[in-house]
Amino acid sequence: MAPHTKSARRTTDRIEDVAAWVSIAAGLLVVLFSYGIGAQIYNQGLGRVQVERAERVPTSARLLSDADVTSSVDSRTGTVMAPAIWQDRFGSTHNDLVMVARGLRAGGKIAIWTDATGAKVPAPMTEQDALLIGLIGGGVALAGGIGLLYGLWALVRRATMTANCARWDDEWREVAPNWTHGTHN
Repeated sequence: MAPHTKSARRTTDRIEDVAAWVSIAAGLLVVLFSYGIGAQIYNQGLGRVQVERAERVPTSARLLSDADVTSSVDSRTGTVMAPAIWQDRFGSTHNDLVMVARGLRAGGKIAIWTDATGAKVPAPMTEQDALLIGLIGGGVALAGGIGLLYGLWALVRRATMTANCARWDDEWREVAPNWTHGTHN
């Protein structure tokens, strides 16, 4: 490498090079960190799946009245709330509103989930739900990390561009009189 080539390299170029390499290394760490976050969320979700499967029981409920075709908060959906009755695993009777398909008649049976007290609860979380939540968590961590790195890179670029512009202005002040001296006579 010729000596004049080495001296032509600006300090700001070296700073950008170092920042780029640090950003690449940090980006790899962000990927690993995001994977770890997603895996941890997934594992917690699997634990929740096990707990909910142990605590929740599928039960059959019977509608107490027709699932009115015209009544609903949102008439565009195919489901409505209707009163239903069911027995828990100990034989106690419970009733509450349940979400059913529009037009289902009184006496119709629907599947619901209950907890240990017999109260209606959502269906237990599945392994697919845990995976989806883990992927979303890992994706959010990845997006946040990449966004942070991009923001830091933009700050470095702005600082080096500001330094370069100031240097170019100083150099132009030195050179400009020589360029314009003979043209204004």
